[in-house]
Amino acid sequence: MPLEDQQANPEIQLLSEKSVSLFYHALEKINPVNRDIVLLKDIQGLKLQDVARILSLPVGTIKSRSTRARTELSKLLTELKGQN
Repeated sequence: MPLEDQQANPEIQLLSEKSVSLFYHALEKINPVNRDIVLLKDIQGLKLQDVARILSLPVGTIKSRSTRARTELSKLLTELKGQN
């Protein structure tokens, strides 16, 4: 479905808003450092090296925590979707 059609369809817009709300609700529940990594790397689109510099952590730590955070978010989103 083209983006214009999605924006014009209130049902699709409501589902999209609900998904975003669930995502941020799940994000609030994970470890604060992992949350910062997700926000900087995945939401803001910063490079690994930049995230590592900002958080004063090695790049390898950023990589592993990013993977861990994504796995945790996926599990939480599955749980939250099941509750709704």
